[in-house]
Amino acid sequence: MREISQRKTLKRACLAIIAALGVAALASPQAGAQQMYRWVDKEGKVHYTQNPPPRDAAKSVQQRRLNPGGPPAGSEQMPFSVRQAVENFPVTLFTSPDCPRGCTEARTLLAKRGVPYQEISVTDNASKDSLQKMTGDTQVPSMLVGRTVEKGFEESAFNNVLDSAGYPRTSLFAGKPPALPAAKPQAKPAASAPNEAPPGEPGGATPPAASAPESPQAPPAQ
Repeated sequence: MREISQRKTLKRACLAIIAALGVAALASPQAGAQQMYRWVDKEGKVHYTQNPPPRDAAKSVQQRRLNPGGPPAGSEQMPFSVRQAVENFPVTLFTSPDCPRGCTEARTLLAKRGVPYQEISVTDNASKDSLQKMTGDTQVPSMLVGRTVEKGFEESAFNNVLDSAGYPRTSLFAGKPPALPAAKPQAKPAASAPNEAPPGEPGGATPPAASAPESPQAPPAQ
C-alpha cells in the first residue's frame, strides 16, 4: 500500500510539472511580444527583432514597447514588414482641401510605397488644434511617422523618414494599401447637476466651511 501511495504522489508531481511548463510556454511569447528592438547594422540596414542584436553588430539600437492596445485593426492581413512598421511607427498625414502644394504628391508617394496611413483633413478648429498639438505647427502637408514630424513635402525627406521606420520602398499590396482607422475620440463626461454628486466631490455641492470668529477691525488710518 505504501508503494502504491508513493506512485500516486509521484504521478501527481509529474502532472503538476507538465502543467507548469505548459503555462510558462504560453506566457513566454506574450511577454516577449511586449517589446521590440529596432537596430541598424554596419551596412545601414534596419532590423526589427524581439531579442537584443548581436554584440558589435549594430550601430544604433532602440528598444520600444509595443502598443499595449494591440495592433491596428486589419493589420493582421498586411505583409509582415509592413505590419511591423505600422504597429511601431504608424503614419498620419495632415492635409487640407486648399493645400497649395504637396498634399497630392504626399498621397502619391505613400501609395507608391504601399504605406497604410490615416489622413486628417484640416478643415475646422478641432483638426487645426490636433495638427498644432501633434506637430507643433499648422503647416500642411505634414506627416507624422511614429513621433517623427516632417513638415511640408520634400520627396527625399519623406523617403528618409519612411526608410528609417522600416516601410518597404515599393508597395507589397496588389492594389491600394488599406487606410488606418481613425482614433476613436474619447466621450466627454456628461454634466451633472450641482447636487447629484456627494458633497466634496467634483460636481457636488461643497459643504459650507465652519465660520471663524471675527477679528476686530483695525482702526482707520489717521
